[in-house]
Amino acid sequence: MKWNACLGLLLCIALLATCARSQPPLTPGGPLIPADFSLTARAFEFEDSKAACQASAECTLMPVGGCGSVRAVHLSQVELANAYTEYVKQSGPAAQCAPNLPIEEYEALCLNRRCLEVPRSARLLLEVPQQPVAGEPFWVGMGFRFHVDAERAEARLLLPGELKVVQGQETWSGPVAAGQDYVLWAQVEIDQAGRLYIGGWAGIKDGGPAVSPLSWGEYITVAPRGSLTPPPGAERILPAPTRMPPAPAPEAAHNILPPSTMW
Repeated sequence: MKWNACLGLLLCIALLATCARSQPPLTPGGPLIPADFSLTARAFEFEDSKAACQASAECTLMPVGGCGSVRAVHLSQVELANAYTEYVKQSGPAAQCAPNLPIEEYEALCLNRRCLEVPRSARLLLEVPQQPVAGEPFWVGMGFRFHVDAERAEARLLLPGELKVVQGQETWSGPVAAGQDYVLWAQVEIDQAGRLYIGGWAGIKDGGPAVSPLSWGEYITVAPRGSLTPPPGAERILPAPTRMPPAPAPEAAHNILPPSTMW
């Protein structure tokens, strides 16, 4: 009797093990992963997997992911973005999605050689047109736009202490008009290669409604001297600097335009 009970128990364990091996893998805490799912599609959620661009015409807007967030995608990766969206929808229950602006409220830009979705009404952009190289001056640009008029707004580039400002404009102050772009450029230099975090900030100070400040930041990579060939020139997004209104003599020195060869 005991022998029969033990034999039955062993058969049950073997049957369970066989069933477990026959099942497709599970996502942690979620349903079955489709058998034909491509790991490349899943990798699309990481920035390193995005294709580089040279012009904004290479980028398109489309809903991506389970929440259908508006994203700018390189034309060569539209099918990959669709595959990623299908994977997200099938791999788990519907997520709690935050409100999203309609796709018409965005535009797709090729900024710093990657496709980026930016709002049309209010935004802050950072641009580094050329590949930075240690020991060589390079330009950092910032552009901002508000959706309201104001008597006075202030803006500034937020640069790390390791960067030496050679010339140009780190700050801006003056009236702003709704939908108008305001731009400042600074030429900087650094002796050491590595990654740097640069940022920008713009806010309304007087004569306008209560509006949240604009801010943005991103990492740039400074290459060692003579270590690489500069990539092909990309389309420049930000125009020449916006001249500030007349200022007292001590501040006039900030109003320096980059050389015409840059434009």
